[in-house]
Amino acid sequence: MIQMTRRRILGLLASAVLLIAQAPAFGQETHPAPLKVLFIGNSYTSVNDLPAVVAGLAEAAGGRKIEVDRHLVGGCTLEKHVKDQKAIDKIRAEKWDVVVLQEQSLRPVIDRQSMHEFSRLLDAEVKKQGAKTIFYLTWARQHIPDMQEGADPAKSPEYAKVMYGISGVSKTTDLETWCQQQKAGLVGGLNGAYLDIAKELGAGVAPVGIAWKMALATDPPFVLHNPDKSHPNPTGTYLAACVFYATLLDASPVGLPGKIQQGDKVLADIPDDQAKRLQEIAWGAVKPVPRKAAPSPFILGADISWVQEQEDQGTRFSDHGQQKDILTILKDNGFNWIRLRVFVNPQAPKGYSNKGYCDLDHTLKMAKRVTAAGMGFLLDFHYSDTWADPGHQVKPAAWADLHGAELEKAVHDHTQSIMAALKQQGAAPDIVQIGNEISNGFLWPDGNVWKSGKWDVFCGLIKAGIAGAKEVDPAVKTMIHLAWGGQNAQSRSFLDKALAQGVEFDILGQSYYPKWHGTLDELKANLMDLAGRYKQDIMVVEYSVPNIREINDIVHGLPGEKGLGTFIWEPTKWEGPALFDGQGNTKPEIDVYPKMVEDYGRKR
Repeated sequence: MIQMTRRRILGLLASAVLLIAQAPAFGQETHPAPLKVLFIGNSYTSVNDLPAVVAGLAEAAGGRKIEVDRHLVGGCTLEKHVKDQKAIDKIRAEKWDVVVLQEQSLRPVIDRQSMHEFSRLLDAEVKKQGAKTIFYLTWARQHIPDMQEGADPAKSPEYAKVMYGISGVSKTTDLETWCQQQKAGLVGGLNGAYLDIAKELGAGVAPVGIAWKMALATDPPFVLHNPDKSHPNPTGTYLAACVFYATLLDASPVGLPGKIQQGDKVLADIPDDQAKRLQEIAWGAVKPVPRKAAPSPFILGADISWVQEQEDQGTRFSDHGQQKDILTILKDNGFNWIRLRVFVNPQAPKGYSNKGYCDLDHTLKMAKRVTAAGMGFLLDFHYSDTWADPGHQVKPAAWADLHGAELEKAVHDHTQSIMAALKQQGAAPDIVQIGNEISNGFLWPDGNVWKSGKWDVFCGLIKAGIAGAKEVDPAVKTMIHLAWGGQNAQSRSFLDKALAQGVEFDILGQSYYPKWHGTLDELKANLMDLAGRYKQDIMVVEYSVPNIREINDIVHGLPGEKGLGTFIWEPTKWEGPALFDGQGNTKPEIDVYPKMVEDYGRKR
């Protein structure tokens, strides 16, 4: 069985949980010792006295207390903190449990290399004292929202120009050169800069910026910035404090007061209804895990490639009357993987979308959301500008005159470049499909294998795609996707010929729609035979209503745990739609998924 490897953000958030206090011996005071936290940063921490608000929340909760201290210098970078030595002296001065590191607000984007260099030096000092580093992942400036998640300077030139202007290097470095030098920071944004260094160092992250982005997207949105569009107002600081409370104590802040005092001094005074919403957002950012259903080792996936287009058209998704992000709804109901399709150039003549949906740029954005949600990610390469299926496998327009080695190179390079872009932003897929429903070949006419009989040509193209993916991520799992869920003879004939040509892949994916692929009994008979005949694991990578439970039971019940899981196809839009109505509300059909998680979790 493959394991879900998409745990980057979840793993970093989990590493921030601090189990420092030991259970007291008999007769000792039963209250745990206060958690001693040192904040090192600048005005983003000092404005509204964030450390004191964090300590006040812990005091109000009545559990473990948080004792805070600070070394804060307005506008200071981590580099300056290291070079003036005072921060290091402060780290060495006492026995801390946690040291919080906050970089200057722009540095992670405009000089990521420097941020990481001096983060390593400070973290080394923290480790010498036996303490834990927590990075304070900050927010984007109000007028530069792309700072949070980053953007490709080639596709967001205004963002690049603004950051270039702020960097102050215009007299020595031209824009194009600077963008190349700082591309990692520009593309990764604040999230990437903090999460990547935290992963490298085994540190934790307080995802304040992620929580801010969530709060700014609510309806109505919260106002979190000061008029200077940079620093936090009291509401922004309160949200940050809730994130730190949840991160440091691994406890939900929901239910804590909105008014925090230190003696006679009022540190925060947020109306109760707003405080509750902010607390829920903070907890959702720190603990983005299902609330209804525990994770299942069996893949329960959904292809939601239409969602970006639906959202742009105004669709808002709701579960039992509560509006939520689509990924939250799916996770709440037991889904743990997402599948996305990507075309070569969907804006080409006769392409999939004149607005570019399911191109690289849209895929990068959606992949970030999937990664941030802690879900597994399957990428479906349609080697075409439009739909690829058993009756329609048209070459991309740009490849129309390519054949032989040139076409193989195009497949290889396209696959490699998509994978590299996803990996660069920390959202590489766990599984890739080399083509979509390639039962009758792909990249016609060259790869129209049943018509041409040239299995060497067709399989050379498959191998080129696999090589392109593996060169970027040797651990990625590769899938061959057929549309013969109930057709055993055809499935065997295809696989025998492909394997004879030396095609090496990890997973066999099948589509199953009863009107094209036979009865449930035929599906079961086919998959049972394939599971016993071939070494590859098996998935039903496309299906829909009806018979959700029956299809999943068949795959789950394959011998030797060869059935990895399933992906329902476009449940927000197709066949009804399957799990959502036309307004984006969940339908009763979705209720089968939490039950499957429960049942399958017990059986494995």
